[in-house]
Amino acid sequence: MPNTVFADKTATRPNGFQPASLGDAQFVFDAILAEASCGHFSQDYLLHCSHEGLALQIESSITHRKCPTHRKPLSDSEIYIYRDGDTTDGFSWVVEAEKHGEKELYLLAMSSSHRRKGIGKILILETISQYPPKTKFIARLYPA
Repeated sequence: MPNTVFADKTATRPNGFQPASLGDAQFVFDAILAEASCGHFSQDYLLHCSHEGLALQIESSITHRKCPTHRKPLSDSEIYIYRDGDTTDGFSWVVEAEKHGEKELYLLAMSSSHRRKGIGKILILETISQYPPKTKFIARLYPA
């Protein structure tokens, strides 16, 4: 696999929680593969044949706020990130759930050097706050 799937589109951005930009796409892609290699996400992400589809889902989620899923050809989909200085430290990915109006916290990951600093909690709480009050969220948790 090439080291870079996405073009570098880095720009100066504020610190903290914010919607992902295309400059964050490579971080999201790499974080998913890193977590899959540790057993935190499906190991299917490590299959080279899945990389093109994953990259398409990330790019579409960032640019169009929709992406293809197993549920339907285009589902609502948003990726948020947390930045500190010049680095992206973590991301959350929300997709449309099976029931109308529900959201699924599909994936969430932090770079290993930024864990245990409360950034994951910020990502979860800020992500949920982007949606109308009382929106039901689900998250699927599996043992590693």
